[in-house]
Order: sequence, then structure tokens, then C-alpha cells
Amino acid sequence: MELKKHRHIVSEKVPVVAMILWMTDHPFAQRFPNLHETPLKDILGDSELMKLSQTKVADVRNGNDECRKCPHVEKCSGGCRQSALSATGNYYGPEKSVCTFFNNSWDKLIYEAMDQPYKDYLSRNHITPEEGCKQEEPTC
Repeated sequence: MELKKHRHIVSEKVPVVAMILWMTDHPFAQRFPNLHETPLKDILGDSELMKLSQTKVADVRNGNDECRKCPHVEKCSGGCRQSALSATGNYYGPEKSVCTFFNNSWDKLIYEAMDQPYKDYLSRNHITPEEGCKQEEPTC
């Protein structure tokens, strides 16, 4: 397996993957069309389901004060919408487990832990750092 480092980069134009299709037990799911009752072309058209599936990072950031003030929102994209909805009752709310991950710098600790094994892999396979790391990373 090839090991490469990637920086998770999102922008306000990239949709946050909406996990709303798995929320069938949540009361929020009752707001969406039923495929047995509504033609698929209507569901995929201008429905609330489709509007939510096109949620952007900016929507999450603007949907709650915690994400709006957080320096990590561009890395985490606000987390999982289903988890946020279940925990906070707000589809645009923060996902606390993702907040904990970034606020405790686990992303940096993982990069640090993987730095030497990554360099060892490159060396064993006679790959230069430039060849192995095509994205701009501070450690490349």
C-alpha cells in the first residue's frame, strides 16, 4: 500500500457530504419525500433533501456560532451532519467528536507519528520526497 500525506482542503464551494439518507429513524427524516409516494425526478429536483445534500462548509459555519469561531472549520468541514443533528438537534450544528479531534491537535500528532515511517518508505523505495509528496506540505 502506498503511503502519501494529504492535506484535507475544502472550500466554501465544495459540498459537505450529507449523510441524511441514513437518518430514517430521526424525526428530521420525516421532512423528506418518500420514494414510494414521490417520483424520483421530484425528489432529485427542487426538494429539501437535495438542498440539504448540497450543504457547503459556509452553510455549516454560518449555521452555528461554534463553527463560525473555530479555526479548524476549513479542515473538518463541520463534521458529519447526521451526528450533529442527532447530538444538537441542528442540522448545521457542530459535531463534537470532530471538534475534540482538532482542538486536541490529533491531526498534527498523526502527521508527526507518520512522518518518519513515510520518510523510511520513500527511502526504501528510492522515491524522492518531491515524487512522493505532490501536494504542498510543510514537511515535504
